[in-house]
Amino acid sequence: LVVKDASGCMSNQGSTTINVKVQPQRPLLGGNQQLCVGAPLNISVLNSNMYGSNILFEWHTPNGIITQAASKLMIPVSGLQHNGEYYLIAKNGDCLSAASEIITVTVHPIPPAPAVSSNSPVCTGDTLRLYASAIPGATYSWMGPTFSSGVQNPTIPQADKATHEGCYKVTATVNGCISPNSENVCVEVRARPPAPTIL
Repeated sequence: LVVKDASGCMSNQGSTTINVKVQPQRPLLGGNQQLCVGAPLNISVLNSNMYGSNILFEWHTPNGIITQAASKLMIPVSGLQHNGEYYLIAKNGDCLSAASEIITVTVHPIPPAPAVSSNSPVCTGDTLRLYASAIPGATYSWMGPTFSSGVQNPTIPQADKATHEGCYKVTATVNGCISPNSENVCVEVRARPPAPTIL
């Protein structure tokens, strides 16, 4: 660049260098995620191979902005505070990509262990009944001596001491999240006394 004044005198030549940076491509993320409290939350960039080593990734999360060189967002232990919307912007210096699509993360709580009880003791041949507390939306999984059931309050007809006496426990599952085991409920099957002889 040179400058000429009104009398025709010209300045010495000056120059400057202009660096034109390429705008990063828009990041592509996976779909919405559902997980249980305590599980790892990982969100990957599907087109991460399109970025050079000078790119920074700016994750917009429900808990603020996380800027990092790694393309994958990794939260080792998720909690309810991680529920919400996430999106990503790739940065090449001052050049920003278009924002990615928004994905929604839903973190479900772990249901409590059901409270359990039974109609023990029962006599041989009677119906043994097991009870679990109601947990909204739950499915149940009972385990016991030679026994399993997916019913909240299962029954065992024709109870037998050798087969059915022992301890039972149950878990509840809500939104794919499994509760801790319940406490054991231990049942007793008593021998039925012989029929009396009438003389």
